[in-house]
Amino acid sequence: MEPRLILAVWGERARCGWAKLFPIVDAEVTSEVCPLFFRLGQGDTLADVCSNAGFDVTTRCRITTTLDYSDGDQACDAAFTGGPVALAWSRLDDEARSRSRARYLDAIGTWRHPDRTYRIPGEFVIVAASVRT
Repeated sequence: MEPRLILAVWGERARCGWAKLFPIVDAEVTSEVCPLFFRLGQGDTLADVCSNAGFDVTTRCRITTTLDYSDGDQACDAAFTGGPVALAWSRLDDEARSRSRARYLDAIGTWRHPDRTYRIPGEFVIVAASVRT
């Protein structure tokens, strides 16, 4: 069997609701992760990286989806503690965390539904590749 690689990354920053998170966290603490988070999802960057690493790209696609959360607490927990800013989040004191959560909920308010759930847009880039022979 031929060695294969399948990768998935976030897509274009403008198509992902989590993009609103980065300026909020950056206002509280310096983080190297935030500006880099969406880079592989821009254009054909992920496929190019695979090709440059010696793989033949066999499949590439973009998937648009929504991230569904039962309430604001769940949306914040996913974004801050389980997402790309978790390390930066761990450096914030309680006051900065409260301020950041409030700003994020305000930023994603357009995706809040009357039942208090959130449906935040997301895009992923998927590339499948095999070792170049």
